[in-house]
Amino acid sequence: MMEDNSRARIVAETMKLFNYRGYKSVTMREIANHLGISSRTLYNLFPSKEDIAEEVISLLSQNVNEGILQVRNSKSDPVSKLRQVIYLVKNELIAINPLLIRDISLYVPNLNQRILNRRDEFVQLIEDYIKQGQAAGLIKKEINPELAAHTYIGMLRALINTQNDDMHGYSKEEVFDFLICIFFTGICENHTSK
Repeated sequence: MMEDNSRARIVAETMKLFNYRGYKSVTMREIANHLGISSRTLYNLFPSKEDIAEEVISLLSQNVNEGILQVRNSKSDPVSKLRQVIYLVKNELIAINPLLIRDISLYVPNLNQRILNRRDEFVQLIEDYIKQGQAAGLIKKEINPELAAHTYIGMLRALINTQNDDMHGYSKEEVFDFLICIFFTGICENHTSK
């Protein structure tokens, strides 16, 4: 149990370091120093920085996974489920520094593949809810579900990689929320976009 608590603390603190400085710039020695533990203790719990990064990404995904399960099990209509999933995705993406994602894509190919697979899962989930919304008459029939899902995720990725000073004084959260509003206004029948 003590080892589990130590691992959880290491992951939580390393997540802060990664989010602030990226993956590449943080060393195992710096992680150990930040935590006030020896490098040997750190290596006993995590053989590599990549192992810690995998746990960090898992931690970031855990709450979203639980939220998605609740959405799937709810009795809400497809548009409400889609909206809830999109906000869950938004919250996950806001929590991750773009520098961390870029570093992972360059230096940790296995973990990057996991992130890409997760993105594909989100695309499929969004696409499924759009199809369900169309079947229920809540989403416009002329909307291509696959294209809409990929376009939405592409817009999110572009926004994540945008520097704050390029947002004309708006926060990323405000821009995300506005993007979500535009997305729903575009795909929903007039009576369901709100």
